[in-house]
Amino acid sequence: EDPEAPTTESGQDTAAGDNTDEFVMHPENPSQAEDLPDVPSFGNANNEPMIAGLEDHFTLPTKSNLVRFRQKQNAARVYDEGRFQTVLEETYDPTSGTSKVAVKRMVDGTYGTTILRISYSIVCALWTGFFFTFCLQVLLFLVLDLAVESGATELNASVNVGNIIGVVLAMITMVHAFTEALVIAGHYIADTWSGHFLAKQFVFKKLSETAVDWVFFFFFLLCPLLVMCATLFMKLDNWWEVTAITWFTFVLAFYILFCLNVVYYEVRAAYELCQNRGDTDQSSWKDVVKRCILLRQVHNYCGIKKASYLAKSIFSTTEDTEDIKTSQVYEESRQETFSLWTRLTKTYMSSFFKELDRPKRLYSIEDVQDYRPFFTKNTWSLERVFCRPANSRYIAIIDGPGALTRAQFRSSFVCSLIGTILIVLCFISLLVWFDISGVFVLLAFIVVMLAAGYTLRTTCLLAKLHKDLIGVRTTFKKKAVANQPEGVENSRDQPETPIPDGGENPHNQSRPPLPPSSPSLRAWADSGKKPSEALYIVQEYKRVTEPQDKFCYAMLFLEIVFFFIWPAITLFMVSWNIAILFLIVAVVSGIRHYINVKVVIEETGNLNNINGDTAENKWENKSRLNTIVDAISNSRTKLLWMSILGVGGFAFLAIFLGAVGSSTENTGNEFLTFLPDFSYPPQSDDMRYATCTLTN
Repeated sequence: EDPEAPTTESGQDTAAGDNTDEFVMHPENPSQAEDLPDVPSFGNANNEPMIAGLEDHFTLPTKSNLVRFRQKQNAARVYDEGRFQTVLEETYDPTSGTSKVAVKRMVDGTYGTTILRISYSIVCALWTGFFFTFCLQVLLFLVLDLAVESGATELNASVNVGNIIGVVLAMITMVHAFTEALVIAGHYIADTWSGHFLAKQFVFKKLSETAVDWVFFFFFLLCPLLVMCATLFMKLDNWWEVTAITWFTFVLAFYILFCLNVVYYEVRAAYELCQNRGDTDQSSWKDVVKRCILLRQVHNYCGIKKASYLAKSIFSTTEDTEDIKTSQVYEESRQETFSLWTRLTKTYMSSFFKELDRPKRLYSIEDVQDYRPFFTKNTWSLERVFCRPANSRYIAIIDGPGALTRAQFRSSFVCSLIGTILIVLCFISLLVWFDISGVFVLLAFIVVMLAAGYTLRTTCLLAKLHKDLIGVRTTFKKKAVANQPEGVENSRDQPETPIPDGGENPHNQSRPPLPPSSPSLRAWADSGKKPSEALYIVQEYKRVTEPQDKFCYAMLFLEIVFFFIWPAITLFMVSWNIAILFLIVAVVSGIRHYINVKVVIEETGNLNNINGDTAENKWENKSRLNTIVDAISNSRTKLLWMSILGVGGFAFLAIFLGAVGSSTENTGNEFLTFLPDFSYPPQSDDMRYATCTLTN
């Protein structure tokens, strides 16, 4: 027998139900648990592979697979992600009694599969383009209705102020609803490219993997190709038109099914999280829905205090992070800001708001996911910092092999400043090229400057962050020089100490010891591995004022009246077909807006309240919800689509009003003489009109 023959074991043997924030190495001896984080040692007492104790975090798309070998100490753990596999392979060395873990990344795919998925994705992308055009067309119809109701056309000379306001409110609701639909469409394309990963967990969840692949193959490729072949055999001139309509019809049907499942799982997760919060004993569905709506209103209208600061740490363990209350870095870099709305709620709206004695910590989706990307000199790019969200969090490396350079910090700041100025110039110059009136150009300039002001503030914060990070790095270097032994300028430049003949080097004695500042640093120095020093760039939000229930219900009533009832009545008066479309998209968007899974997760702070019959089923529900929230509910493309649709609607309105305001009189000097009763009789066997007929 082959002693290394593998036997597979599913990853479900791990504690999948635990809400862990990181991969956890479970020590075989509990008494050594406190020593393990400090010393990067390998091996265990019970001859069990260490990777068997790794827990799958719910941010993984699928559970990992543990592969066991005949030799008990050897194993591998496989993480699948589309065409790629990440393999942690552990090998035990019986001579030294230690284990070595190698991390590998492999590509597992074929050209045929890639070509098929490209064809699927192209069709979905083309359909999304048509859908985007449809959204702009609807907005254009609303702009035309707005022009008619304002009396700017010959169809209606009177001005209907109520209808004008209703159409404007309908445009706002439509832009919000179409934005959400386009975000889902974008992930629909990505899910098609990844092999329908999320769709397989929806309506096709009870089917086998083979059956699901056959379903998508039939509707996305086989059936359209059969229709194309049939129309070609029939020698139809419009064979491609019939094929394209059939193809797009199937894509539309699956997109609608995809949207309904997304809405269902979002609402279901929000309902479960709110029902299991434990802050009340009322569990009827009406009370749960009421609490969901109140959570959304409180989350939207509360007063928030934002705190930005730095926290120093090294990579060996999070236990080495400085105590915030005693950290000099924290005190020097901390900056608290209150928004204008927060000041108003504390000063002038005290009858509707209550100020909290202890500010309540507000969590973000990244907090729940434990999302902390590392920002190193290798992951840095010129545009990356400018394109990152303003409230993003990351860990900056300031010392060690991956430390960021001063030139990279300065380049990021300059790129952010130039990018903001270019956006303003491009937008205003485009309006001038379209010959838009000066009033609209001025109004657009003010709006763009207000939007750019937020970006400029972010750029200023980046400059302050650069200054703080440089100051911290300088402080670290000064402390390192001060802690050097007497007579030694730089311990890294000293010659290595030879190892005695025949002696072992368990702690890499050839490396001169660094002056330790903590037991953990001393352990890493003895092992010969210098960790990179890092700073946690933290954006912390706390609720300081909270609206009362009466204010929440009053705002809910006003929102429904102004963004649903009033626009619906107006549209039924001016265009009933657009009104029916408005009712459909507004109802679906309203359900997602008020029973908001993103808000409930941020208010709860974790996903522990997700239901599940077993630990594995609970993990699957959490992983699916994480995928939906990360890719759709909290998608960063939402602001992009909303900006595109909003700018498109504003451009339609500006162009139309500019055309209406221009003169239609003929200012030319040429005069044309028209002959009465002129006709051009056809001639037989003579020169025909400039027409032609194209054959197949």
